[in-house]
Amino acid sequence: MSSISRRQIGLLTLLTWVFVVPLLWHGGTNIVTQTYERAAQRFEKRVDIYQSPGGRGDQFKYSPFFAMGYVPFTWVGDSSQALLWALFNIWIFWLGITQWFLFQRTSSRWMGFALLLCAMELNGSVRYQQVNALMTGLILLGLASLRDGRPAGAGGWLALATNLKILPALFAGALLLPIRRRYADALITWSLGLLVLPGIWLGVRGTREALLHWAGVLLGDLQTKGLLDIRTVLATWGWPGLGEGMRVGVLFLSLSILLALRLRLRAAFPWGLFYTVAASCLLLWNPRSESPTFVLIAPAYLFLVAFALQSSARDRKIVLAVVGVCAFFITFCFSDLWPKSVWDPREMGFFTKPLGALVVWLLACGLSVKELARAKTQPVFRRNSSV
Repeated sequence: MSSISRRQIGLLTLLTWVFVVPLLWHGGTNIVTQTYERAAQRFEKRVDIYQSPGGRGDQFKYSPFFAMGYVPFTWVGDSSQALLWALFNIWIFWLGITQWFLFQRTSSRWMGFALLLCAMELNGSVRYQQVNALMTGLILLGLASLRDGRPAGAGGWLALATNLKILPALFAGALLLPIRRRYADALITWSLGLLVLPGIWLGVRGTREALLHWAGVLLGDLQTKGLLDIRTVLATWGWPGLGEGMRVGVLFLSLSILLALRLRLRAAFPWGLFYTVAASCLLLWNPRSESPTFVLIAPAYLFLVAFALQSSARDRKIVLAVVGVCAFFITFCFSDLWPKSVWDPREMGFFTKPLGALVVWLLACGLSVKELARAKTQPVFRRNSSV
């Protein structure tokens, strides 16, 4: 990694962290980090980390490895724990972004605008103290490793991301085709290794019971009431059938496009579109999508703007206009910069976020289809590695 990359990571991490320090220092841990903390403490005591919460927090729904990995954060007080957890998430997020984008004085103002939006969505997610920013950074690290010809590293990063939260499985699975033996071997090896690693402390029986309990929790979670997925939004408005149809359609069409991109655009692979289609699909399909989960869409702002700047004048205007509108409804209107006295999007139950993600998904799918059609006659290489 170059010195420029390290400086960018350090500066962006520090600036983002400074903006959340006052809130986290005074507020300390919240229901999310209290859930992580309780699971980590139970892990240390070798008791069931998935049992119903007693007191603070919610039921733990993550892997045994996550509980083990969170143990060091429990060794400090509430305020320090919240600050260190935020710092770690922010650092990994910007580490992933820097694998794709280097910002310099000569960078386009549009890229600066996209970077600001990206930071604003990250800020909102970190305030909730969830693991989504960390997960997003790991996904970006995995994609960058595969882009740079390091399939074994890609398998490791994506296995780690999927072990922390199951959502990145869409990225990991879609990248299996065309089959790359080193990537598949690394993905399987790391996945199995992370699943059994807690056995060092829990033992074979304890690990088996924890994994079975985790699987049961995940299956049960899919049956609970949705939050900000497209089905829940439309069902709330009285169209449950349409919502379910759109949810299934989004997943099916996304998988078809992702596989088509992988199989047909190899030397000219549009990584940014691949990421955007997958990320927006997850937000629209996942019944447990909530406001902090939308940090997944933050890198899409950068990818789409970078794509627009490399496109024709007509396409550039369309893409930038759509990104601007979607960014307002997904990110900007929920920030402190937007006067809530004019219009408060929270009164709609945060529903503008999935609706904006739907438009982003439609845009990314349309651009992907256009790239697939163009590749038949004129392959175009877009790496999106530096702007």
